[in-house]
Amino acid sequence: MDDLDAEVTRLRAAGVPFVSEVASGPGGRQVLVTGPAGSLVQVFQPAG
Repeated sequence: MDDLDAEVTRLRAAGVPFVSEVASGPGGRQVLVTGPAGSLVQVFQPAG
């Protein structure tokens, strides 16, 4: 993912359920959402 903030905005507008807020670490930024089948999906933007 190149632009996590834009993707979070798009997913929220589409009504996708979020499991977490955006988390940042040395490897990048991520957020967890619930996929259509109920499984967790990690949306990730690598650092750098």
